[in-house]
Amino acid sequence: MSGVSVIGIGSPFGNDTIGWQVIHELKQQHSLSALQLDRLELIETDRPGINLIQMIQDKRFVILIDALLNAQRHGDMISLDKTQVIESQETLSSHSLDVASAITLGDKLGELPEKLLILGIAIDPARNEPIPATTIHALAELVTRKLKEYVAEQTTP
Repeated sequence: MSGVSVIGIGSPFGNDTIGWQVIHELKQQHSLSALQLDRLELIETDRPGINLIQMIQDKRFVILIDALLNAQRHGDMISLDKTQVIESQETLSSHSLDVASAITLGDKLGELPEKLLILGIAIDPARNEPIPATTIHALAELVTRKLKEYVAEQTTP
């Protein structure tokens, strides 16, 4: 296993562009190059479904960024590790084969990375309120912080 990927999952519709917006912001950050991560990939993908398993296999660390369905927490940032996702019985995504289902299948196939996080912003599809740019920025900062923590873990004996 090698490499680190940050994958923005989305579609071109409404708040489902959150993952893509965060990837765009991360690509503008010069601080990521200072992290000295081996093969950092910043990827945007449109509703990957089952292909998500192939995208994350053979990676050491993956952060998935997505708009997460949660009407009660609309606009809140949410962070889940792979165990929380696998144990969750909720649909987290608005995509046909949702992210949680792909991760659960990847776990059963033994294809998950050593470390996997899902970071997102809760959305209520019934509300047409766009997520503020400040929230998108805060999520990009959280991704950067998680990458820095990972680098620190790797360099600590």
